[in-house]
Amino acid sequence: MAHLLFVAGSSDLALQISKHFPKKNNICICRNPKKAYKGNYSQIIKLNLEKNLNFFSLKKIKSKISGIIFFNAYQKNKNIPFFKINNSELIKYFIINVISSIKIFYFLEKNKFLKKNCNIVFFSSRSGSISERGKLKHHKPGGDNLYRSSKAMLNCFVKNLAFEFKKKNYIFTSYHPGWVKTKMGGQNADMEIEDATLKFVNFFQNNKIKKNGKFLNYNLKEIGW
Repeated sequence: MAHLLFVAGSSDLALQISKHFPKKNNICICRNPKKAYKGNYSQIIKLNLEKNLNFFSLKKIKSKISGIIFFNAYQKNKNIPFFKINNSELIKYFIINVISSIKIFYFLEKNKFLKKNCNIVFFSSRSGSISERGKLKHHKPGGDNLYRSSKAMLNCFVKNLAFEFKKKNYIFTSYHPGWVKTKMGGQNADMEIEDATLKFVNFFQNNKIKKNGKFLNYNLKEIGW
């Protein structure tokens, strides 16, 4: 079985997904190792995605990686006018939700940590779809435009990475897991974490090169960029 890297592997969904793969092959990067011990990991590397990344810690990875799953997401609901949001808070959305993931990928690729046909999935959100905005029944004006924008930026990177590394045969996909009952999603979400886990595991285990550069819903239908 291939070695898998779980980035932000202490998240609720990551912990559940890790249990569907052999512990000896699972590596976790996260800010909170104590929480990550609840997952199915043989190696846990502490890394704060919000700060300047300590790439030296990533050199502790001893095995070639066949799959990476980026779970990192930040969303903080505030009843505050957009123009009053502190710039450091604005930047935090993009550092955690986008830039940290891309930096980690480029470091691993540059230092030859990745196997051929590496399966690389970025947990995105349908709310990051620019073309769909305002077209779905549940859409309302306003909301967390910061979160939407960060996911749109992530999707842009995924599309460009798929083009840039096409000859390497890596598989890059943006994946929308649905609205899941996690700490971030809340208990009003419409999907149980167990259901979301099984849907993702099925997708990940069957992901092929033809999905490279795609933005996919949890039911494997394409979402417009």
